[in-house]
Amino acid sequence: MYNISMEVLQDVLQKILSASTDAFIIAILIAAFSALALFYGKRRIVALIFSFYPAALILDSISYLDDSSVLIQASSLVIAVIFIAYLIQRLIYAEFPYSRFRKFTEAILLGISATAITLAFSYHVVDISSVYNFSAGLDKLFSSVNFFWWLLAPLSVIFIIRR
Repeated sequence: MYNISMEVLQDVLQKILSASTDAFIIAILIAAFSALALFYGKRRIVALIFSFYPAALILDSISYLDDSSVLIQASSLVIAVIFIAYLIQRLIYAEFPYSRFRKFTEAILLGISATAITLAFSYHVVDISSVYNFSAGLDKLFSSVNFFWWLLAPLSVIFIIRR
């Protein structure tokens, strides 16, 4: 009886700690992308979000990356995103409004959008599961069935907050 209750308790604690670890990782990503938006401006975070789309197409068409490690795939994605973001930011004119509240709100929304697209691409373009395995709830949320909606969500946020 004692072993069964301890196993149940350990299982519950493991699920709680797994969910809190996932929430902590997502909160760190949102904070980092929001800080990026606040410090470097709306133009750069929008260019970063836009750069994920062509970077994924480029990495998908490179066949030698399929057999490589996660580190090489992830670093290739980061290099492609940074390079394409640099090219795109020169074409975009986007500035935050003068209102501090609206600026902060837009930065948080863009941070959430950048986090969502980063997680979606880490699930589908770069198989991050060998480095860190998110909980089953996040696995279902970012499944291939919902991938289209995760691609559409950041674009709709940019459309809503455009100026």
